Amino acid sequence: MNKRISTLMSGLLLTSAFASAASVVPANLEKAKAALANGKSYFVVQDANGNGQWDANELLLSATKSGSAVVFKGATSGDEKNLMWTLGIQEYANPGGKTYYYTLYNAETESYLSFKDDGSSAVASEKGEDKGDARALFTAAGGYVATTLYTNGGNLFAYHASTSAGNALTLSSGTVGLGAVNGNNILFCEYKESTLPITEVGAKTLNDVKGGEGFELGFSAGNTFEWVNNILKEKKLKAFAVTSDITWSQTTTGTSGQTDMWIPRGIYFAKDYPASLNGKNVISNKADFEACVFLAVAADKNYDIHQAKRADGTGFEFAYVSGSDMNFYKDIDEDQLSQGSEVYVGNACVSVVIPDPMRANDEYDLKFNDVRLQADASKELHKSITTGLYVGVITDQNENYLVTTATATLKFKAINSTIYDVTELLNAEDAPSIYTIQFVSEVNKAVASEKDMYLTVKDGTRSFELAAVEETNTEDPMFQFVIKNVDKKNNIVTFANRQTQHELKVSLHQEKDAQDFTVYPAVATDLYVETFDDPATGGKNGVVTFKKGSLANTKVLLNKIVVEDKFATFVNREEGAGLVTFELAKNSDAPVAFYVGATKNATTGAIQAGNLVSYLDEATQFELVKNDKYDYVATPYVYMRGNRVMTAVERDTVAYYTYEVKAFDAEVTNLYMAITATTPAAKLATSNAAKVIIKKNIDNSVSLINATTTAVLTNKAAQCMAVADLRAEKQGVWNIGANYDLAFKLSESLKTFMVEESPAISLESIPQHVSFEAVRGGFMTMDENNDARLAIAGVASEDLTFWVDTVHSDRNIPSFYIAKGGNFLYNAKDSSAYYTVRGNKRFDVEVAGNTYAKLIFKAGELLSSDTLQTVVDGRSVLVAEKDNAPKKIKGGLGDFQFQIIKAEDGSDDYLIRQNGQYICQYNNYFYMGAKKVEAYRFTIEKQSAPTANEGVEVATVKVVSGEGNVTIAGAAGKKVVISNILGQVVANTVVSSDNATIAAPQGIVVVAVEGEEAVKAIVK
Repeated sequence: MNKRISTLMSGLLLTSAFASAASVVPANLEKAKAALANGKSYFVVQDANGNGQWDANELLLSATKSGSAVVFKGATSGDEKNLMWTLGIQEYANPGGKTYYYTLYNAETESYLSFKDDGSSAVASEKGEDKGDARALFTAAGGYVATTLYTNGGNLFAYHASTSAGNALTLSSGTVGLGAVNGNNILFCEYKESTLPITEVGAKTLNDVKGGEGFELGFSAGNTFEWVNNILKEKKLKAFAVTSDITWSQTTTGTSGQTDMWIPRGIYFAKDYPASLNGKNVISNKADFEACVFLAVAADKNYDIHQAKRADGTGFEFAYVSGSDMNFYKDIDEDQLSQGSEVYVGNACVSVVIPDPMRANDEYDLKFNDVRLQADASKELHKSITTGLYVGVITDQNENYLVTTATATLKFKAINSTIYDVTELLNAEDAPSIYTIQFVSEVNKAVASEKDMYLTVKDGTRSFELAAVEETNTEDPMFQFVIKNVDKKNNIVTFANRQTQHELKVSLHQEKDAQDFTVYPAVATDLYVETFDDPATGGKNGVVTFKKGSLANTKVLLNKIVVEDKFATFVNREEGAGLVTFELAKNSDAPVAFYVGATKNATTGAIQAGNLVSYLDEATQFELVKNDKYDYVATPYVYMRGNRVMTAVERDTVAYYTYEVKAFDAEVTNLYMAITATTPAAKLATSNAAKVIIKKNIDNSVSLINATTTAVLTNKAAQCMAVADLRAEKQGVWNIGANYDLAFKLSESLKTFMVEESPAISLESIPQHVSFEAVRGGFMTMDENNDARLAIAGVASEDLTFWVDTVHSDRNIPSFYIAKGGNFLYNAKDSSAYYTVRGNKRFDVEVAGNTYAKLIFKAGELLSSDTLQTVVDGRSVLVAEKDNAPKKIKGGLGDFQFQIIKAEDGSDDYLIRQNGQYICQYNNYFYMGAKKVEAYRFTIEKQSAPTANEGVEVATVKVVSGEGNVTIAGAAGKKVVISNILGQVVANTVVSSDNATIAAPQGIVVVAVEGEEAVKAIVK
């Protein structure tokens, strides 16, 4: 038996007087019902009293091993593997008639029962043949006569072996021998027909086929005809046990009387069920039952076909019926019987019968023992039928009908046609297989929908817990899972979170042509779903909480990624990177609430040891003293080598440095941040400097993680600096917080932002026209495809002149927008990622086998320093630094902003960078690279403003359509409104120049300029 079948036997036999799946006792067995067959397994019983059944004092033939020897004896009970014998029937055609020989083989001991020639003892034989002193053949008659066909319950005689008492097979409690005929009848027995127990274990046996959440029913009509109504085809069902009657009383309409209602004890097959029943196999209350949709006999649907007798209940089809729509009346009085299209609850109560537990214990008959049906088509009132009806097939006019039948005409198996071969997720070379896991289902919507969220981990009561969150950085190892192990036999994959190493074991199921997977955890697994009390939508406090749901039955997309930076999201500063300050704000767009500073001497104003406190308008500068060596989280991973799953010698690595935070002051040189168990927890001291890991969060804030041990990131209790509830200046800023308390980190409380006080020197922070001349020759330009290109030119011209406008000018290093004619320099990484997977390389640059995103110029209009209007997928959108769905604002404004800094002190060369990456050039295209040494150097010269485009008349407003934009000439200071043909306004602004380019969607637009007649334009 395989593991699943053994589990089934364990479940069903416990309710049939069986001690366990392996124990065989008299109540289990009965005489084989069908004719004995060659190659089938049986239990061999000595029917001493000849009554044709196994009684308590009668013996079974047993074979056990003692060392290398095989011991044969009779036993009244035992382990089935020692008591089960394969019957061999050898039939020969001879001139004098047929001859029959029989063998008995025990698979557990790998031996045939045989005898020495003198019958003195039973011996084990490797072959079932007639061999001297190993006579393994038996006949149905004495005297070595082989012409008699054996009848079950008769004697078996050893062929060519005998004792003085005879050669009939005899059993005793100590031995197996040969002797007289009387009292030695041999009975071949098998397990009695059984039913799946109405227990949690019984239902779970079926549900485990799909990871604890259900199964499909596999069956065949035994012919090639088409099915008329196969509603079971590829349908996932889940078995629920109602382990005891669920009863209640209901007031009879129009009276004060009470009527008994019930859900009878039994097994029910649900097509749909609520998330609250995920991971469960038992329904114990009416509310849960009514929330399901069950397979049931349709009470009024009968095909009235040949071989079906409606009056007997046969020929009725099946349907899926909501539990809330069922008839629950217990009695069969006429005023309570179901009628018409009503479906009585018993019509969904299935008895799962195992007709041959011994040889086919994974094959079932499905039987309905108590149904109420419209047995007479002319009468609405139903008839109660308790004779038992099966899910069967009737073939009529070369068509198969799935209907109720009087006998079992179909055999069913619990199958799984959608399980995914998880080895397909593994790399074929020695490299970790890493995925982000995104939910596309709403299984938990009753508590909180997980749709579009990503899987991560958070702290729990006893250990890490799985969580689904909306705000996600897919480059963060907190949202990345590496495949640590694969169980090929059971198709279970073990994912480990790359940062915490928290494991998740699941089987995955995929429907035909689907991209997503249904998740079935190997053990019941909770999923905590993020919810946000948003003040903008009527919430009170902007607090994130997590609602408990279930991972089972959720649908996910597995997005494979390649990790290029093992330090991703962990601060890894270069030498000489400069000083930092810490700001406290609710988010990166909110104004600074406080700055972090040192306690000051009340007399001199000098910084001194003491609490780190809040200030409104000043900040202490800090030096981050980097540890010489980095620490790491190393997780084992597996990969495929041919058909084998291999465990790699290397490890998937998440690396991080620790830092000491040192106050920078001309007068004080030895004050470091120390972390204490008191409140406030962060102080400046001359000793006990704390080591911290600095991790960038989703909202660009940072977590200062207390690195007390090298295993801190895999510890649920890891600490970080949590901003206190600050109300005024000079209050302690940081307390001890839980690093994996995602609810706190995602809520609208004050966060810590680290601001780089970089020593780099920026281009002057004023709006100006400039040219970018490459040190190696040529100029940056915008080509006809709006790509940023290197133009071969000797001197700057209008075509090589750009407008740079400042943003974040209040920071130590400002950023700039670089624009030309209403087109803004843009890091097209999102466009590259989107189109590359679809086979479109339009936004890619291939450099030495690596793919980078191009820099392009994207049409847009700067509405303010922190808001840009542009076109995405043909629609006009607003872009800011952060998504704001309620306001229909997309994030990603940082992809339009660049820092322009001196290459080094004293140099006239400039570098252009964005988020720690620098503009590089290959094959005349520009892209962002990570290495400063590969950055392209520019000399920057101020230029005069370009003249108006040729053909534009200053005194007349002119509208010119372009690709994704409209250019308005001669309308400086006037209001311009652009709308689509439906009248929807896509732009409404006052233009500030005589040659303004405004983003617009593709198609026909209407342009209305203040004081002028509206005109139509076609935007490409």
